[in-house]
Amino acid sequence: MSLDLLVAAWDDGVAAALVGDGQLLDWVVAPAQGAQAPGAIHLARVAQRRDDLGLVFATLAGDVAAAREAGAAPQRPGDAVLVQIVAAARDGKPARASARPSLVGRYVTLRRDGAGLRLPRTIAAADGARLEALAPRVPSGLGATLRSAAADADAEAGGAELAALAATWTRIEADAARARAPALLHAQPAAWRAALPLLRARPRRILVAEKPVAQALAAFSVAAELDPGAPLFDMNDVAVQLAQAEAPRVALPGGGALAVEATRALTAIDVDAGGGAGDAAALNRAAAREIGRQLRLRDLRGTIVVDFLRTGEASRRAVADTLAASTAIDRRRVGLLGWTRGGLFEMRRGEELARE
Repeated sequence: MSLDLLVAAWDDGVAAALVGDGQLLDWVVAPAQGAQAPGAIHLARVAQRRDDLGLVFATLAGDVAAAREAGAAPQRPGDAVLVQIVAAARDGKPARASARPSLVGRYVTLRRDGAGLRLPRTIAAADGARLEALAPRVPSGLGATLRSAAADADAEAGGAELAALAATWTRIEADAARARAPALLHAQPAAWRAALPLLRARPRRILVAEKPVAQALAAFSVAAELDPGAPLFDMNDVAVQLAQAEAPRVALPGGGALAVEATRALTAIDVDAGGGAGDAAALNRAAAREIGRQLRLRDLRGTIVVDFLRTGEASRRAVADTLAASTAIDRRRVGLLGWTRGGLFEMRRGEELARE
């Protein structure tokens, strides 16, 4: 399937839509203000240390509460600590933060760990040998991990991005030395926060309608085709498909439907034959394909259980294989846990993979 990534202004921020063969496959909205978004780096003020929970609670800029791992270093209320938001505050819970900030580009992730250059196992040996030339460019005290997309880039492009990220890190540390906690030190532009998770799918084209969006992506080595004034989302029926995805019942091609019900503990999905007498195995496979899409469009997280139509063992294996294929481009980590003793299929959808 040929994939296009559409990035355009949306409300007071920027949205990105992944589209393939006219179908909306994924959707991310990033608000214009990124102070509380994942990736933002703060000089936080310690509020409380809870060794029984293994957590330090801190206050971010804007009087936002955050929790991060305690670590070995003693920290007292009032101390200033450098943290990065991992997950925004949600449902009354504080934001989750990390004491190990990183800067993520298209090809490189930069950390303050002194590890030098690291290559992931996803990069082939031939590409790795070519990209090893970047090792001397990693500044002392920092660690650079090449991302999978680096396999498609030359050493110069990777080196330019590495230099830009290193300069940003130098500026963050200088600001931290002068700032008074709590203070926001760094936030990524909305266009990059929207596009980054969906670049994992390796779209064939990246289309934008506004010059500032194109410029923001270009700063992260992402070349986009600019068509000023083009109603990208209208032309691809994005709004219509989003509205359909919000409905509690989703029609399946060939008949039948999915009924999706989210609770505080989990999300339950029921595959309904709709009173028809069609092929149950075929309907289950169609449901599995659509479920992968619904997970992304609704951004469902946590435990998901699916009640498929009852079939034989061979059909169950086909359903599991179809689910694996339909979740392969997911921007979040999806664990397929398999069939329960009661005949339900269980899975978990968790953290975003874009920052790894």
